[in-house]
Amino acid sequence: MLVYRNRNCIPELERGTRFFMHIYPVNTSDLPETRKQVGYDTKETKWDNTYKGETDCIGVFGLPSYEIAHIIIGQYYPYLGDVHWRVEYRLDGTSQPVVKTLNRFDPTDIYQYYYFYYQLVAAEDPEIRSPFNVHLLTLHQNALFFTREPCISQDIQPNFFLHIFPVDINDLPSARQQSGFDNYDFQFKENGVIFDDKCLAVIPVPDYDIARIRTGQFDSAQNRILWQGEITPHSANPK
Repeated sequence: MLVYRNRNCIPELERGTRFFMHIYPVNTSDLPETRKQVGYDTKETKWDNTYKGETDCIGVFGLPSYEIAHIIIGQYYPYLGDVHWRVEYRLDGTSQPVVKTLNRFDPTDIYQYYYFYYQLVAAEDPEIRSPFNVHLLTLHQNALFFTREPCISQDIQPNFFLHIFPVDINDLPSARQQSGFDNYDFQFKENGVIFDDKCLAVIPVPDYDIARIRTGQFDSAQNRILWQGEITPHSANPK
């Protein structure tokens, strides 16, 4: 296992950060099928998964049993796009030095905001695989991330429907309790961008316990659903 130890830490200052770890095997055939093209295994954990010693903050990472060539581990702030620190460990002892403050987020650059999320999920399987892939982000606030590539302006013309079903019906506004779901339908032009042949949209979702999410695109002129899929807390069931 790999242990991270921050001496004399202040846990409150670490809230909102996440750890990432990329594990590169000696033999890429040891990787799961979904990771072989990427070339490394990945683990990620929130700061809340660490624990506090008398004066230290300690995080424990389990490692796979196959032979490891090197590991890259670090900590970042998801909502800022800022890598706090990053270090590479090599089994031959030639670890690379810590690199501070990489990829600083510029709030005036709207494209960087979307591209940060795109980079974050690039190696992950989407919860819904469809003309628009959909990822469920659990960072500083829960959100759905819609991606399509290549993408042209015609792809984003149809409206998106987004229905969120809570575990507890009482979490819904009274006007929505009869239908049983919250309605977060949206138009892409108000919630996304197109650049580099990619269409990217981020839609925040409520923080109550969610039973399932149903989303897709609807062609109102032809009165038909173009695509749709569902997300549950632990699985996705595209239709």
